[in-house]
Amino acid sequence: MRCLILLLAFNFLLSGKSYSALGGAYHASYEVGTVVIGSNDGRVYFFAPDGTQKASFKTGDWVTASPLVMPDRTVVIGSCDGKIYFLGPDGKQKTSFKTTGRVYSSPALLPDGGVVVGSNDGNVYFLNPDGSKRASVNIASFILSSPAVLPNGTVVVGSYDGYVNFLGPDGSKRSRFKTRSRVTASPAIMKDGTVVIGGHDSNLYFLTPEGKQKFIFKTRGAISSSAAIMPDNSVVVASNDGNVYFLNPDATEKSVFHSWTRFDSSPAVMPDGTVVIGGIDGKVYFINPDGSEKAYFKAKDFVTSSPVVMQDGTVVVGSYDGNVYFLNADGSKKSEFKTGGRIMSSPIIIKNQKKD
Repeated sequence: MRCLILLLAFNFLLSGKSYSALGGAYHASYEVGTVVIGSNDGRVYFFAPDGTQKASFKTGDWVTASPLVMPDRTVVIGSCDGKIYFLGPDGKQKTSFKTTGRVYSSPALLPDGGVVVGSNDGNVYFLNPDGSKRASVNIASFILSSPAVLPNGTVVVGSYDGYVNFLGPDGSKRSRFKTRSRVTASPAIMKDGTVVIGGHDSNLYFLTPEGKQKFIFKTRGAISSSAAIMPDNSVVVASNDGNVYFLNPDATEKSVFHSWTRFDSSPAVMPDGTVVIGGIDGKVYFINPDGSEKAYFKAKDFVTSSPVVMQDGTVVVGSYDGNVYFLNADGSKKSEFKTGGRIMSSPIIIKNQKKD
């Protein structure tokens, strides 16, 4: 209940009427394997590619964060109970790490195999693969953004005080960039290391790996959606002005998809360039790169979960209606699974091995 109250309070402060996923963005996977996603019933669910449940793990509170899959197929995911859980691909707990705040941030993998994740206690934690702490840094603000890691190990994460923070892989503070409002979106990294991140000031920022501004793109609404990088290094991002913007690498506009909803989901890019994203109107939109609508699927409630795309074109996404939907590439439904709570978490895929 305390997690519910805090989330509702955050959502009110963010924009007056927000339903933010408060998690990370997983833009594509292109694997076939076990699907992992959290639910507000406190469970982490494991599904076969056809949508049948394989396992679940019970945490102590809502799971709004999204999972990370490590190279050894360990799943790392945070919970509103303040813990970061390390789970096997069978859903069984390996270990956990306790923070002193609720964990809405989704973890990221460091180049050496470690894990970095934020907590609402104001700390960014650097953990070893066995779940033990190697370092932490306090940035004196709530962290709803999820970190991204540059090739050189620099960690980039937004914070509620309006900063984009650049941290060393050892937990040291390197630099920070000040926006004009809160930053709850997560960074995307372009091929040249440019950091792309939106803020509640309606701006999409293009920053150097050192934290200096390169470009800025202005929308007409707060950006809580995280950007995705297309195969040609162009950028797609959604704004709460109801638009999905397709941008060139220099932040100039290529095309735009107009809607009458708002987007707290982040886009996924299919192998053919189709962009998939959920809206609070309950629709999962399939959008062509020219900004035209290709198809949509209608869920029974808000879709703030960010989709993931499997190798065969199957799209997996959760909804506030409690369902995990498995969709065909044309937007039609393949299957669904009903959990016991709203889904604000976004799915990720554990690649199958021969024995699976």
